[in-house]
Order: sequence, then structure tokens, then C-alpha cells
Amino acid sequence: MKIYEFEQPFYPFRLMACVGADAIRGFFEVDCDTLEDNCPAMTACRVTVKGGENTVLFRFRNVDAIEFVNVAHECGHLGIDVFEYIDSPINESSSETFCYLIGWAGGCLGWLKECVSGKGKKYGQYAGKVVYDTDIP
Repeated sequence: MKIYEFEQPFYPFRLMACVGADAIRGFFEVDCDTLEDNCPAMTACRVTVKGGENTVLFRFRNVDAIEFVNVAHECGHLGIDVFEYIDSPINESSSETFCYLIGWAGGCLGWLKECVSGKGKKYGQYAGKVVYDTDIP
């Protein structure tokens, strides 16, 4: 399983995403368990890469789980957690910023789906880069 990182310069976190239900061991300060059978996707907020900074990790069971309903749900978790972390309320005056953040994250996950399914470009506005591969010791 590959873990992709998506760069953004505005908020104090790293955004990462992967496709696969297996446990992730040795990359984060705390290992990520195997996804439960009834869980198509999850967001782990404020996990820390070893020796690194706050990270939000999107996990999808398989490429079919990267569908609109799951992406919207998981991006909502991201937005709420980031705004809580920066101590900003989500209200009318911050709504545009909040929506840009979750829209950007949704674009990244759209790229992830295309990339993993072999249909997408390896570059572009929402492109990520592989930062960890569980198949490589």
C-alpha cells in the first residue's frame, strides 16, 4: 500500500491518503490498525509521522470506496479538525475558507482515485507524491 502526500502551504498539517485496509506499521508515531470490515473509509486526524508534524490521513478500503458520499464525509472531518486546531469557528465569516479547504481535499482524493485506478495523471493541481510504500521494507 502506498501513502500519498498532498502539499498545501496554508495550514499547520500534512495531508496524506492511502487505499487499502491493511494496518500501517512503522511510519506514524502510533500504528494504524486494519480497517474494520464495515468501514469503507476513515479519517485519522492529528496522527504524527515519525519525527514529523501533524498529519491528517485519509484511508479508503479500496478504490471503489473513493466515491462522492465517502469523500464528502471524510473531507468534513478534515475541515472541522483543522479549524478546531487553528482555533477558528466555522461560521458565515469563515465559511468560504472552510469550503476551499474541503474542496481542495476533495480534489486531492479525486486525483488519488484516478491515479490508483490507473486512469489519472501523475501531475496536476491536486497531484500527490508517494511518501511511504508498505511493500518496501
